[in-house]
Amino acid sequence: SFLLIDAQSDLPNVNNVTFKEEEASFLLGAIAGMKTTSNVVGFVGGEDVPLIHKFEKGFTAGVKSENPEAVVLSEYANDFGNDKLGESIAKEMISAKADYIYPAAGFTGVGVIKESERLGIYTFGVDSDQFYLAENSIVSSMLKQVDIAIFNTIQELVEDGKISEKNQILGIKENGVSIAPIRVIELSAAEKNRIAKLQEDIANGSITILQ
Repeated sequence: SFLLIDAQSDLPNVNNVTFKEEEASFLLGAIAGMKTTSNVVGFVGGEDVPLIHKFEKGFTAGVKSENPEAVVLSEYANDFGNDKLGESIAKEMISAKADYIYPAAGFTGVGVIKESERLGIYTFGVDSDQFYLAENSIVSSMLKQVDIAIFNTIQELVEDGKISEKNQILGIKENGVSIAPIRVIELSAAEKNRIAKLQEDIANGSITILQ
């Protein structure tokens, strides 16, 4: 028997775990929409594939929820492993006045983050808390709680002798995704309450991101 992470298989001996990356990305977008002073923010994807589209759509929807007038620049690097390319994309976006950039692009994204920090621009991390990469730039990170998903699945297997769901799809409600602590910038009490309300609305289904 196998547990497959981040993809789905119909084979009878495979259980699948995927995540609603768009939900936590929405919260990062909401922060960017609230705090941008240029009304321009950016998204950088590693590959132009459906999984990365979820990050982009969530981020863009979050930005627009708080700031309908904001422009979201979006570029796909078509490479998850090129930090120099990431640096180049970051320079282009910053020259186009982006002041918050969200990369979902692996090592290419590290280049985006490092160059943004060098130029005094805010960024967001992805999949894990990447604050350590750029402590003057990374405001928060989209967290994919793979550790929790695996632990809970193994616990169910040990206690019940089987895994109840063939396809687990984990979002904020299921503690599958969340965001890292907000650092570097200050949110007002009203802004903090707004982020908490958005998180609650996503969890209870009042906000749906992907139709």
